[in-house]
Amino acid sequence: MDNNTCLPPNLIYKLLLHFAVDADKLFLQHNIDLQALNAGEQRIDCQKIRAIWDEAEQLIDEPGFALQAGEFWHPSFMNALGYAWLASSSLYTALSRLQRFSKIISHSFRIELIENEQELVVRFGDEMFNQKRPIVEALISILLAMCRANYGHQLIPHRVMFAFETPDCVEQYQQYFQSSLSFNQNCHAIVFSMDVVKQPLAGGNPNFIAFYEQELVKYLSKMDNANLVDHLKRLIVEQLPSGRVTLAGIAGDMAMSSRQLQRKLNHHQVNFKEILDEIRLNLSYQYLKNPSLSLIEIAFLLGFSEVSSFSRAFKRAKGVSPSDYRQQPS
Repeated sequence: MDNNTCLPPNLIYKLLLHFAVDADKLFLQHNIDLQALNAGEQRIDCQKIRAIWDEAEQLIDEPGFALQAGEFWHPSFMNALGYAWLASSSLYTALSRLQRFSKIISHSFRIELIENEQELVVRFGDEMFNQKRPIVEALISILLAMCRANYGHQLIPHRVMFAFETPDCVEQYQQYFQSSLSFNQNCHAIVFSMDVVKQPLAGGNPNFIAFYEQELVKYLSKMDNANLVDHLKRLIVEQLPSGRVTLAGIAGDMAMSSRQLQRKLNHHQVNFKEILDEIRLNLSYQYLKNPSLSLIEIAFLLGFSEVSSFSRAFKRAKGVSPSDYRQQPS
């Protein structure tokens, strides 16, 4: 999971226009095609969204501007999950569905539902703790806007909690949330009365929900298959220097058995050893170009216990030893 929490790019686009920022130019600079995005043909890297958001902070000279993000939320920004949200029988089921399928929005977006007889606490994941204030403002305002779209604009949370210090524009917070606010907390969260979240909603539609749930499960399955190899490669790269990269260990980190992981890899017509060898070879090219790294250090970085093991593996793949390869003109 990365460290950049994705906001819907379509929503950011509308927010930028609202504050008279040239959104088309900004999106073009970051190679984001909104038409392809709207057609479902493009999934945006969170780092690009974060870069656009950082620029927006510089261009919009208005404290608390991100609190207005919720005004521009639309269910289409979340595809089937957005419409399933509107068709939910209660805010409780809507929030539970959001928690279950949050990965569809972003691998960096996560909520936890903590309940007792009186309240439901919607706690944002720990990755939000160190996020910049405007991102937190935007996400919590969007969540409240979603809840109000279902329940009605009269919905008022019991309280809203923020991990950062009290901002200078606290009046804007009070105006938007109309609720008890607390700052310098150990998390970001929004709290609702249990009676409110369990109240049946007029827009609840079990037939629509059955359809959208099927679409969500299909979409999540496609995402999992597409992301499996990338996730596996990231884990291998992270763990190579430990010298303990094994199928069983990586599978455990991915919350599955070795057999399950290999079966999933078979669908991609690859196996664990092929991926491990490919990563080692690609990294070895980079490391050998760095004259400050000795062959012993390179072998260690690639997870080999001995230089001889590294040399044999490299020569088997390239036909030359690492030392000879290093002497070749680049």
